[in-house]
Amino acid sequence: MNRLDVLNMIIKQKKAKTYLEIGVQTGTVISKIQCSRKIGVDPEFLFSLPLKIKRLLGLVKFETYEYTSDYFFEHLAKTVLKDGVDVALVDGLHTYEQSKRDVENCLSYLNEGGIIVMHDCNPLNEAAAYTIKEHFNEVREKVKNWDLPGWQGQWNGDVWKTVADLLVTRPDLTVFTLDMDYGLGVVTRGKRSIDIPFSIAEIQQGDYAFFEKNRKQLLNLKHPKFIKEFIGIA
Repeated sequence: MNRLDVLNMIIKQKKAKTYLEIGVQTGTVISKIQCSRKIGVDPEFLFSLPLKIKRLLGLVKFETYEYTSDYFFEHLAKTVLKDGVDVALVDGLHTYEQSKRDVENCLSYLNEGGIIVMHDCNPLNEAAAYTIKEHFNEVREKVKNWDLPGWQGQWNGDVWKTVADLLVTRPDLTVFTLDMDYGLGVVTRGKRSIDIPFSIAEIQQGDYAFFEKNRKQLLNLKHPKFIKEFIGIA
């Protein structure tokens, strides 16, 4: 089971009508999402030729907005998302600051009972959790110069801090992370289900050693099967 399976499961169970994906890139996920309206946001789409042809023929349909998520939410969202969002995937730039803004912006348009899924919340090693300042090219340069020990080809950044931040600062949200597919954070409106004994300052200043030591608490880590229980699948 991966994020596509989880998203389609949620969409089917919730009878979702509108799906928003932040961070589309190649279109691998959005092209296989089973929802009547699909909206993709990315500053640079990298669709394969077969996918381009399928879209041209109308075999695969989804709306595309080739902008940064910040620009999309500031200038276009009020019109594009005027009927709200039922399910959203946040998989854009894998930084704490950006992923938090993306989640908060999605929450502004989330319909009642809606769910946000965040990818890359559970880095499995320090290299995968490398923190950048502005662009993924910083990771590429590190790898090119053999300056990222333990690199295995997967970059998750410090998205984990957004999960921990929401757990600490948003008592109006239910937040947890499925222990699968590099960590799938789940965010929805509802009473906070857990208290974690860390301050927001500790989270913001925390390094990978801090995260690794407190991984389960910081992510409210759950078994992948928990999602079925959470959305009401027997």
